[in-house]
Amino acid sequence: TSSKAYTWSAWVKRTKLGTQQCLISAGTDASTKIDSIEFGTNNFLDVYSYDGMYIYNYTTNQAFTDDKWIHLIVSVDTTITAPNDRLKIYVDGVRQTSFLNSAEPPLDSDLKFFNNNVAQNIGYQLSRRGNDSYMSDVYMVDGLALDPSVFGTDYEGKWAPYDPDVARANIAEAGGFGDEGFHLMFDPSNDVGY
Repeated sequence: TSSKAYTWSAWVKRTKLGTQQCLISAGTDASTKIDSIEFGTNNFLDVYSYDGMYIYNYTTNQAFTDDKWIHLIVSVDTTITAPNDRLKIYVDGVRQTSFLNSAEPPLDSDLKFFNNNVAQNIGYQLSRRGNDSYMSDVYMVDGLALDPSVFGTDYEGKWAPYDPDVARANIAEAGGFGDEGFHLMFDPSNDVGY
């Protein structure tokens, strides 16, 4: 288990706008000690770590208000020397480089994801926020910061997911899920992304 690197990847379809919608979180107290990936009330994607103050905090410049499936990846490795490369956000295979807020994780900082001493929540942030979005094909990889080529590809001009067997093989080739990584399909009857 790594406390310094992870990749979260999911296909998400928003159903409720203008409210905080948590996609995944880890922490002991929603108001003081939390790492979270969520949509804010402004419909921007927020990725942050809070421990009495923000340890790192990213808010995308892009508002997510369309009623369509999107592929989101948050890839983190705090051991990377270059501050701008420690946390990467990808939307439909494209790295986001313009942010409303962008405070990088400190070098070698510990993350709350994959920490056995804190609650790990999918679609929920302790007592504060739930999630009314659909999620499918959710991956959480322990110890590796991966890029979109592991999870999907361009298909006829649109970003599309790999078959789960292909994505899992790509993860295995990159080093594996780690001790506590996982893959959750949720609804395999939907062809997300096409």
